[in-house]
Amino acid sequence: MSGAVPVLTYHSIDGSGSILSASPDVFASHLRYLTERGYRCVSLLSVVRALKSRDPLPARSFVITFDDGYRNNLRDALPILKQFECTATIFIPVNYVGGTNDWPDQHESIPRVPVMTWDEIRAIRSAGVDIGAHTMSHPRLPRLTDPRELEREIVGSRDAIRAELGEEIPLFSYPYGEYDERARAIAADAFEGAISNWPDRIRSGSDPYALERLNATSGLFRRLPFSVLEAGRFSGYVQAKKWIGFGRSLWEVGRSRNR
Repeated sequence: MSGAVPVLTYHSIDGSGSILSASPDVFASHLRYLTERGYRCVSLLSVVRALKSRDPLPARSFVITFDDGYRNNLRDALPILKQFECTATIFIPVNYVGGTNDWPDQHESIPRVPVMTWDEIRAIRSAGVDIGAHTMSHPRLPRLTDPRELEREIVGSRDAIRAELGEEIPLFSYPYGEYDERARAIAADAFEGAISNWPDRIRSGSDPYALERLNATSGLFRRLPFSVLEAGRFSGYVQAKKWIGFGRSLWEVGRSRNR
C-alpha cells in the first residue's frame, strides 16, 4: 500500500452546529473541495483489504465514514454522496435502531436525532453504502468489566446486523473511538477491520484493528481550511489533535479515580 489515506468521520448531517454535526452545505463543500482537487473516494473495506495484502492504493484517495446511523445520513447525506460519486461506511448501534441517540454518556449539548430504522438501513445499503457494526448499546468499551458483556456488545452487534441484512458485516467502529486490548482482540476475531478515532491517516504500518481517522466536524477542521489534508499542512493538524486527545485522556483518568 503506497501513500497515506485520510478517513473522514461524520455523524449527523444537520444544521444544529453541534460538535457532531455538519450541515448539508458544509458536507457538500468538503466533497467538492476534495474531488475538484483530484482526490478519489474509496471504500473503507477496500483500504482495509489493501492494508492487509499490501496492495497499492490509488494516489490521492480518501474514505468517508458515519457513526451512529442517523436518518439524515439517508435523507441528506446520500444525495450528496451520489452527486460527487462517493461511497461511505455507516456504523450502526443496534439497540438504537429506529430510536434516537440517547445512549449513556451522550452529552446534553448534542441534539437528539432519529436513528434509521432497519428498512432505512436496508435502503441505504441498497444504494451502495456499506454498513458496519458499532456495538449494541454504544458503551465506552474499556469500562466494561465483564468479558461476556464486552463480547456481546461487539460480536452481538455484528450478528444482529448480519441477521437483518443477510450479509457479512466485516467492519467495526469503537464507540467514542475507545478500545483496550480486550476489545481489540475480540474485534480482530470477528471483523476484517476496526476503526478508532486516533487522529492520523491510514498508512502501510497501520493496525487493521485500530485504524486512524479524522473528525471532519471537529473544531480544528472548522477553523482551518479543508486544505489541512495537503501533505505540507497535515503534520501540524495531527500533532494538535494528538495533544488534545492526550489532555482528554488525562482528564478521563482523573475522573475515573475520583468516582
